[in-house]
Amino acid sequence: MSVKPTVGEVWWNRIAGVSQFLRDVSAALCDEQNVYIYAPGKLPWEDEFGAALRDELSENIGAVDINYITDAAQDPAEALLDYAGIRSEYRRTVGISSFLQQKRAFSNQIISVSPASDKSARRWFELARTHRAAFDSMGPLFIRSSAPAPAIAQPKHMRVIRYSDYASEYDTLVFAELILPRHTLSDVSKRYVAALAVALFGTDAETVAMFAETFDITKDDPQTFAAERLGDAADITSRIWNAQIQILFPLIMRGWRVFMSVWQDRLSEAFEVASRLLPHGVEYCGETVTSADEMELGTILYLMRSRPSDDAGHFLYIPDDAARAQINLLHETRNTLAHGKVCRAVKVRELLGIN
Repeated sequence: MSVKPTVGEVWWNRIAGVSQFLRDVSAALCDEQNVYIYAPGKLPWEDEFGAALRDELSENIGAVDINYITDAAQDPAEALLDYAGIRSEYRRTVGISSFLQQKRAFSNQIISVSPASDKSARRWFELARTHRAAFDSMGPLFIRSSAPAPAIAQPKHMRVIRYSDYASEYDTLVFAELILPRHTLSDVSKRYVAALAVALFGTDAETVAMFAETFDITKDDPQTFAAERLGDAADITSRIWNAQIQILFPLIMRGWRVFMSVWQDRLSEAFEVASRLLPHGVEYCGETVTSADEMELGTILYLMRSRPSDDAGHFLYIPDDAARAQINLLHETRNTLAHGKVCRAVKVRELLGIN
């Protein structure tokens, strides 16, 4: 029986952009290049990343150890002496890097460190620029930092890799859809929750995962839910609106087209009568509508509510209660979005068919 992967394993192994990031890091290390990763904050699911990186390295060069060095407030080369336990043997007749290589202190190993400060990151960066790695003596340096690399030319034995060049919002969108419960939501509901997660939290994969796994669309309000995690961010509403425009607006327009198709005969008849009896014909936003096929949601509702005279029936009568309710819902939600406002959670659930 297969074991269900963790969300971190899904992120690092099944998402195209970050999988390429993993392969590029591995390829550089396999080529004995020192690697400096710039990732604001930290890499998501670092344990899963480390495991995936070891697997990738193993496939390319066989078994290799990754030594995780604790960054201390000292010179990086001296920190490596301490970690290797050979400081007492060191004499200043040669450089520390050369001495470490002579002692083969880190042969067949990758030296991984997460600098504790920007100052420390610059020190490790400088060591990486001068250190020429060789697995048979002292393997490459692998530095993960939230500080950007200095804007200077890099030697061939070093590579700077920006995590943000690989992890896109499209990646987190695909990821969110993958980890959502498979059987409890419709496909369009999953797309909406995933779009909300990415609109609110961008490429922050761990927070996107938290939202996807804990937000309950059947009862939660995304504005309240997001405010509890983002504070009083001024743009929460606009972020949610962006997700609604992306997912709900096409759903609304698809519902309008279905309505037009199902009730085509009644719409055509009502349009002909209204065009003949209304003083200015059928209008929409000040423009004359020339065909029943051009009728927007607002025009349809206008004909459903209007009569040619007080004692006459409505221009358009739709005998189905559900269809009348649906066209009202489509019109209300479309107008809300068109005016740059967010649809209320209860209306979103109606649109998505969630009871």
